Amino acid sequence: MLALTHSDDVNLAIVMAVALLRDDVPVIACANDRMTGNAMHDFGAEAVVNPYERYGNYLVMRLRRPDTYRLVTWLTAKPGEPLPPETEEHEDGHWVITSDDRFGHEIAQDLEDAGLNWTLTEAADGPPDVTDAVGFIAGSTNDALNLALAGHARLENPDIFVSIRQRSPRSKPLLAAMDPDSVFIPAQLTVAEALARVVTPDFWDFVRHLWTLDDEASDALLRRIVARVGRGSPDTDRLVLDAAQAPAVTRWLRQGRTLRLGDLFRHPDDREIKVQALPVTVIRNGVDAFVPDLDLELCVGDTIVAVGRPNAFDIMSQALYYEQTVEYLATGVQVPDTWVGRVLTRRRRAGDSAQD
Repeated sequence: MLALTHSDDVNLAIVMAVALLRDDVPVIACANDRMTGNAMHDFGAEAVVNPYERYGNYLVMRLRRPDTYRLVTWLTAKPGEPLPPETEEHEDGHWVITSDDRFGHEIAQDLEDAGLNWTLTEAADGPPDVTDAVGFIAGSTNDALNLALAGHARLENPDIFVSIRQRSPRSKPLLAAMDPDSVFIPAQLTVAEALARVVTPDFWDFVRHLWTLDDEASDALLRRIVARVGRGSPDTDRLVLDAAQAPAVTRWLRQGRTLRLGDLFRHPDDREIKVQALPVTVIRNGVDAFVPDLDLELCVGDTIVAVGRPNAFDIMSQALYYEQTVEYLATGVQVPDTWVGRVLTRRRRAGDSAQD
């Protein structure tokens, strides 16, 4: 169940009701306040999305680990979005936050946790002095006011890092013209994360792993993915190696034969060609292996999470259902498609073995 209303009280009430009446139903809830979020966890919420805190996490990542930020935002963008340009780590200095609700306090806490100095001002007091600041966050509940505050900050300090909060995406043309360094749309962030947790939970676990990487590791992984799938944000897919979803692979492995992870990502017409997809996680016995080695020997029951082009996943599906395709990908041996051809091939191989 999703509890994503605009009211923390209503969302908490939903979490409590489900916990007391249907504790078998998982709940993903939204909370703008950390104390409310803690209460939701106490009542067993599977996940709590705090858009203010999450934006603060992304903002600090953008400042401290720009390559990691670039990787995470690209992989979580809608498929086909272009790779964002490289940015440098932002310099330390003083930040100014203008707000009129809890957003300002949440962001201030995230900046402080990152070792950054800040000043919090009230939106009703008008444009703050940002002459000596390195960053400004226009975070009131009024979209038009935030745009005005950001414009004033740019006039006063052209080199300042500007972040703008927007409650609605309707101001997109104005934002494109202003070109701020960062934009925060709470509802959009909340829904995107909640749906990702529900629709592709295994991929979301991989994204959470990416948050822990340093810039060197993130840049290396980004280059590897781009080299395989291109510069458009990839799609994701999940392959389960069982009798229902991958019968040919399952039969091959149960015969004691070897199939390596990288073999599944070869083209069935020419195994020397790699499809435009790359595995990012292998789940075995409930344990995640992130960015796995392509030489990993697969086992029945493995779950593979991959990123790539949609047509690549269509091509890969041949190996899941056709034994001759699995054998070719694993060994390089071309097997006839017809039953008669396969029988003759087995007899020929048996004869060759007897002569040896």
